[in-house]
Amino acid sequence: MNEFRKNKPTAIGEIDFSLPNVRYITLDNGINLIFIRKDNLPVVQMELLLNAGSCYEPADKEGLAFLTAMLLDEGAAEYNALELNNEIEKIGSSLTISSDKDYIYISMLSLSEYIERSIELFSKIVVEPNLSVQDFGRENNKLLTRIIQTKDNPAALASNIFDTIIYKNSPYSSPVSGSEKSVSGLEIGDVKDFYFSHSSNSSLTLVVVGSEPEEKIISLLQKHLVLSRKGDLMKNIIINPNTDDKKRVYLIDSEDAGQSEIRIGHIGGKRNSPDYFAKHIMNSILGGQFTSRINLNLREDKGYTYGAGSYFDYNKFAGSFVVTTSVQTEVTSNAIKEILKELAGIQSGVSSDELQFAKAYIIKKFPSLFETYSQISNNIVMSVLHNLEKNYFDTYLDNVRKVSIENVNNAALKYIHPENSVILVHGNKNLIEPQLKKLFNSDIIEIDKDGLVVG
Repeated sequence: MNEFRKNKPTAIGEIDFSLPNVRYITLDNGINLIFIRKDNLPVVQMELLLNAGSCYEPADKEGLAFLTAMLLDEGAAEYNALELNNEIEKIGSSLTISSDKDYIYISMLSLSEYIERSIELFSKIVVEPNLSVQDFGRENNKLLTRIIQTKDNPAALASNIFDTIIYKNSPYSSPVSGSEKSVSGLEIGDVKDFYFSHSSNSSLTLVVVGSEPEEKIISLLQKHLVLSRKGDLMKNIIINPNTDDKKRVYLIDSEDAGQSEIRIGHIGGKRNSPDYFAKHIMNSILGGQFTSRINLNLREDKGYTYGAGSYFDYNKFAGSFVVTTSVQTEVTSNAIKEILKELAGIQSGVSSDELQFAKAYIIKKFPSLFETYSQISNNIVMSVLHNLEKNYFDTYLDNVRKVSIENVNNAALKYIHPENSVILVHGNKNLIEPQLKKLFNSDIIEIDKDGLVVG
């Protein structure tokens, strides 16, 4: 073992932790409610999940889900955008609407004192969004500007293009925000059709965390969230991973780049796989914590970067394994070489000390995931997204504790594949390409900022 790996921090021992009680309820109109009572503060956090992420977009309409989310807070029922915002601010509430590859999320944080008014306004947004032509034009232009700006953000661009490559020919391959071409072709009718066809009663899940009694919340929802939409244009997404038995090296040229942005990885399985905990602990050792092998190597030992790590990025129907870092241009190939060495090294197994330290780290961190109302809501949302067992969090710590070295080593062999990884580098081509050609006995594929092959 290298000298810099001999002295790891002392892991803190196991802890006990009691989770809040989670109630699963179906409202009279078919909407699924998940309620968690938390009395620490007089507030209520609400988050609605709509099966309307970018993976459900029609062909050639990439960015539609993102634009739909942008328009949902631009007025509802009798209120225009400014009036709606004023009504929400008047009672001290806050509204957040976002989207990803799988869902649109509508969230509101309310003071308990004004919970009925908050639910009333929340319901107007869900049931009667204005979705006006005027708002559409403005928000469409904002999205186009955002897309252009992303191309000048090396980290965001690299992550988007990495997904485009590994999820090729699947609905997960496109950036959530879409492209200039696809967004320019959208119309207000597309937004309305998409929203109303993906927000039927039975497809909606509402998570509520707060200090108000369950009976009161149910009564207010039954009163205000009056919705009668039937059917849903739902579909299962089939992901066919690229099974090339060789590394594929991609380069995005940016002459003025001060550093090289690196992504290395491949398809990585689903979040609800039976061996998730072994996989989670394995990645913690490999690149999921500050004392991980990858970070200790690239940051502490080599000094190539301020930080490097790995993670499994999970969507509803598929996930990926990704190593991410940004390094000095002149050490680009050296950094890639070290990362691939660590990926191969984890396949040779982990030590008992590494296993125990990773377990203690995960166990110690677990309670902090449930400190705030939004954290509790986000974790419940995650469990819905990945169809986890209802007792998932109750059994979490025990599942971590019972993972063996054999389980972790098997996970490394199953989920880490340096031999057929995608290697993506964003940086100065003139300085990077000679390094890559020297390191790899394969073609270097140059792609542009839209993910298209150059030449």
